[in-house]
Amino acid sequence: MKRISFFSLIISLMVLVSGCGQAATNAGEEKGNTLVIATNPSFNGFPEILEYIQPKLKEQGIDLKIQFVNDIIQPNELVNDKSVDANAFQHIPYMESYNKQHGTQLVAAIYCVGLAFRTLF
Repeated sequence: MKRISFFSLIISLMVLVSGCGQAATNAGEEKGNTLVIATNPSFNGFPEILEYIQPKLKEQGIDLKIQFVNDIIQPNELVNDKSVDANAFQHIPYMESYNKQHGTQLVAAIYCVGLAFRTLF
């Protein structure tokens, strides 16, 4: 069961990243096919998943850049100020609390049940 959840997550991330890469291309070729996702090396599996799909996305013409951060505040700040396209590290209650405390409007893109209820935003 765990293996199915892991592969479902990888497929979901690839679909999301592929769609985001296409949206960036259609939006005016400013960033080309580059997608930047912030995460932390200690965020339970997300760095490994992103590194796993990175070469597969490259084959599809999408350049996935992984930006490592040192805490749990930076990823949301980077998404909010549009320095990165998404982050991978948190659950919905944390995101909602962050939005209330900081006046942001971050939304979930993928809900990942298989990885300790973490989400990609």
